Amino acid sequence: MVCRGARRQIAGAFGAEVWVEVVDADAPAPTGPAALTFGTITTTPASRAEFKAARTH
Repeated sequence: MVCRGARRQIAGAFGAEVWVEVVDADAPAPTGPAALTFGTITTTPASRAEFKAARTH
């Protein structure tokens, strides 16, 4: 997953927190922050995360 954000940094900021939740394609999106998991802190406008595929059987 690659997320692209604004190219300018907010004054006083050193990075951004990245929170994620991986759901099935037909599942509803998370509705609140309690459903998310902390991923990382990034100091660049792009962030990459790798996930293992879930077994279906």
